[in-house]
Amino acid sequence: MALKDDTCIFIQPDIPCLYSSGKHEFHPLPLPIGDEGLSFERLPRNSLKFLKENEGAWKNSEKDFFVGPMNIRFNMFVYLRKKLFLISNSSPSAFRDKDGHYLPPYIMAYDFVAGGESMIVNLPEDTLEDSLDWCCDLRIFEWGKEKSSDHSLCLVKYIRDSFTIWVFTEFKSSNKWRKILEVGVKEMGVEEENPNVRGINVINGNCLIFATGRKVYGYYYFNDQSCWRLKEICEHNYWDYNSINLTPYSPTFRPCGTNESSIVSTRP
Repeated sequence: MALKDDTCIFIQPDIPCLYSSGKHEFHPLPLPIGDEGLSFERLPRNSLKFLKENEGAWKNSEKDFFVGPMNIRFNMFVYLRKKLFLISNSSPSAFRDKDGHYLPPYIMAYDFVAGGESMIVNLPEDTLEDSLDWCCDLRIFEWGKEKSSDHSLCLVKYIRDSFTIWVFTEFKSSNKWRKILEVGVKEMGVEEENPNVRGINVINGNCLIFATGRKVYGYYYFNDQSCWRLKEICEHNYWDYNSINLTPYSPTFRPCGTNESSIVSTRP
C-alpha cells in the first residue's frame, strides 16, 4: 500500500515477444486539480500457503487460503483492511466444471485478523451475463485514500468500449456493491477513431488509467463521483501489442536504471 500518491507509471507489453527490445517506458502522471509484507506460493488443491517473517525466519501462516475451483489471477491482488483479495479468471472457457456447468467468476478474500478465514465475495449481478462474453475484462483494484470513508475494494469491468466501476461497501457481507461509474470510452472524450483499450489500472485511488493502441489516458474523479475529467497522459510505442501493463511506480521500490534522471511531474 503506497503512502504517497503515484506521480509516474511504467508502460510495457504484457507478454514480451522474441523481437521485443526489452525497453520499458516511464512516464509522469499529470496530476489533477482539485504494512506488513506478504509472500505466497501456489499449492495443489486450489489453496495458498502464506509465509510470515518472524524473528528473521519465514514460517507458515495458521491456515491455507482456499481460492475455490477456478483459476485465479495471481498477478492481480488487493491488500487492504488486513484482507487479501484475489479475483478468478474472467475467460468464459474457465467457467465450466467437469460436468460442463457454468461457474460464475468470483473474488476470494483471506482475512488475517480472523485467523486466516477464507471467504467468497460475489460479483455484482449485472456482471454475470457479461462475463460470458469473450470481450469482458474484470479486474480488482484499491479505491479511495487510506483512512478515508471511500477507501475500499473496487471492481472494474471493460466490455465493448465501455467501463463500469463498482465499490465494495460492506466487508461483513459478501455481495454489497455500489456502482460509481458507467461510461463509454468515446463519452469520456477520447477522440481516437478506434480506441481499442489494451491496458487498465487504477492509480492513487481516484484515477482510472487505460492504454489504447497509441496513447495512455487518465479518467479522474473530483470531490464526488459525479464529477470526472479525462486527461491524456502520454503516447506509447507498443501499438503492436494486444495487452499492455500499466504499473504504478511507487510500489516497485527500485531505481529506473544506471542512467536515471529526475522527472518533474507537471500539474495542470
